[in-house]
Amino acid sequence: MSKLRRFYLMRVVRPMHRMELSPGVAANTCALGVGCGLIAPPLLQLVALAIAWLPARFLGLRFNVAIAAVLTLVSNPFTYLPIYSTYAVVGCRLTGCSSSEFGVEAMLTLLNQEGALAMLQRSGELLRLLLIGGVPFSLAGAAAAYLIGHQIARKLGERRIKARAKRRRRAAAQAAARPER
Repeated sequence: MSKLRRFYLMRVVRPMHRMELSPGVAANTCALGVGCGLIAPPLLQLVALAIAWLPARFLGLRFNVAIAAVLTLVSNPFTYLPIYSTYAVVGCRLTGCSSSEFGVEAMLTLLNQEGALAMLQRSGELLRLLLIGGVPFSLAGAAAAYLIGHQIARKLGERRIKARAKRRRRAAAQAAARPER
């Protein structure tokens, strides 16, 4: 157990503490978090983020895992129905199936008339449509999040530099105002 704990502390926790959120890191964090939050089905978003973490580490892309995990909540229980019904319609359009077959009304009718078993039998096809329909939204959302994250980190970095300069000026003025002994 101590080897697992040491691995966790050395490979996961310590790099997160040492990582500063430069504009590039913040942009990568936002893009991965929002991209995984929009493409993956509910509850698999963190798995998708963990899968994305491995190639990012090997490619040298730095990002904050904790913040990216929070950003996967861009799709939350309040937004599941509109997001995934849109994905199903777009997936149907991209694959050529009938969108009325997988609309919200059709799914509710199927559930009420034939039961949950019939719904589960069609879930593989629905999942495929959701993933195909979610790719354009995930790519667009990740690109937008990258740009927004980069701008926010740049602005916060400028504020941090200004605040640091202000503290230095204040300390220098206080040192100059002190009487010499």
